[in-house]
Amino acid sequence: MEINFVKFLFFTIFLSLSLVGNAQKSNVEIHITEKYERSYARLNLFTSFPGKINDYTFVDFNESGFFLRNIMTKNVFIFDTIKNNTFSFRFDTKHGNKIEDHFGIGFTVGFKIFGGNSSLSLMPVWLNFNEISYKRSFGTAILTFQKEVSHPKLNIKTQFINFWEFNFGSQEWGYGESYVLIGNRLKVGFGINCYQKEKDIEKKRALPEIVGKLNLRYIL
Repeated sequence: MEINFVKFLFFTIFLSLSLVGNAQKSNVEIHITEKYERSYARLNLFTSFPGKINDYTFVDFNESGFFLRNIMTKNVFIFDTIKNNTFSFRFDTKHGNKIEDHFGIGFTVGFKIFGGNSSLSLMPVWLNFNEISYKRSFGTAILTFQKEVSHPKLNIKTQFINFWEFNFGSQEWGYGESYVLIGNRLKVGFGINCYQKEKDIEKKRALPEIVGKLNLRYIL
């Protein structure tokens, strides 16, 4: 596995940034997909900083290398504290030993629906950095939904996690995950990953390739 110095530097900076802030409930996960070569381990780090700045960093490790994504949001408006209706600026960075480095700028609207927390992010500008230049890529729309349900008699909780990303500029599916976790500090569950289709490269790939998976999460 080759990791050049620039990618390693990005990796170190964002991982350190997540650890320096006010750490919240971070966790580690194992995702075992039906296509075993796509299985991976994930570290999730949640932190907050003064000035209503929240940071989420996750790192995926698999047999081919790593993928890191850092999402930092700066809350600007709170329309309704009860319904969690918010407006934030979003700064999104992607790194990995198999992809070009990306930096995105956009905004996020947070809201409640079906008793859970949801958000819609629009990222109209992405910059792809290389050694001497950059280029602008198509924007993306990102929809998330999370809900936690307590079961007092069983003393366990059920958590629903959903994340979908669509490239609206090229009208192609990006990536998505939907899964359910059951437990307390140690959780087990199942779900699906939604990948961009690899076949028919010349055609539009608006619909994803769906792959089932089993999950394991441990809260640190």
